[in-house]
Amino acid sequence: MWGWGWLRSGTRVLTIGSVHLDTIALSSPPASSDDVIHIGNITHSVGGSAYNVAANLASHHGRRKAVRDVGIYSILPQHSVLTEIIKYKIDAAGIDSRFVRLYRDFNNRRVRGGGYVGILDDQRLVRQAVVDAAMHDANIFQVRSEGDYLESAFAWADALALDADLAVSIVNHVGEHALDHGKPLQVPPNVGQPAGKRCLYWIHTHTPDGIIHIESPAMRTFTLGDFFTMWGKPLSRTQAASMKSGKGAPLKFWVNGKPYTGDPRKIQLTAHADIVIQAGPPYPKPPAFTNWGTL
Repeated sequence: MWGWGWLRSGTRVLTIGSVHLDTIALSSPPASSDDVIHIGNITHSVGGSAYNVAANLASHHGRRKAVRDVGIYSILPQHSVLTEIIKYKIDAAGIDSRFVRLYRDFNNRRVRGGGYVGILDDQRLVRQAVVDAAMHDANIFQVRSEGDYLESAFAWADALALDADLAVSIVNHVGEHALDHGKPLQVPPNVGQPAGKRCLYWIHTHTPDGIIHIESPAMRTFTLGDFFTMWGKPLSRTQAASMKSGKGAPLKFWVNGKPYTGDPRKIQLTAHADIVIQAGPPYPKPPAFTNWGTL
């Protein structure tokens, strides 16, 4: 787990994943269940996890010297008006678009633009939502030429930010590259925050910096196992979320700079605990995380 703050000056960050159109409709609850058309307001914006992270980092160029360039890798439909709008927004946000790929068909499947459509009530709570995670279906490394191209994008970057909605095979491949080349890889934001709900689980994340927050009314010590259970992801000596160990090589866990050989589910989430999970070999000792700010 890490934060952008310790990255060295001149870092290039590559985000990998979805760039699409978000459509949000605001309306009051229907008067009856028979109503089909509702009066309200509709807004459109470019979104997607990869775009949102890249745009946020690009907007801090002048204030955070650690991030020099921000690029984005995504696959978009060729000859599409929507694609032209997205490309314009990427360039306008100051994001390097050299790794945005355009295809009519990819791996014998028509390329979709993906997107998110949400219907919110007057309290801005989600009533209904549809997500088309098109990038999940693009199994990039099944196409040798495209896999090689993405590898060249990896080589350009010093740090990688990964969309959580990508196929497991892509996540594993990116994770292996990050490990082999000593590059930071982000943890998803908003774990423990149910979509459309004004509440948080006692254990949650706010931002893609890997920091786990605990805000509990009960005086007790939570564990890494509690966090993964709430997240709905597996955690063991051989698997952490979508990251799996190789044959005969279990995952390695570090706690406050020291190897941890016990049950990873029992690692205690104490104040400012620095926890790192590695797949290997090799298992290079991770740098200490110190950018806690006011936490």
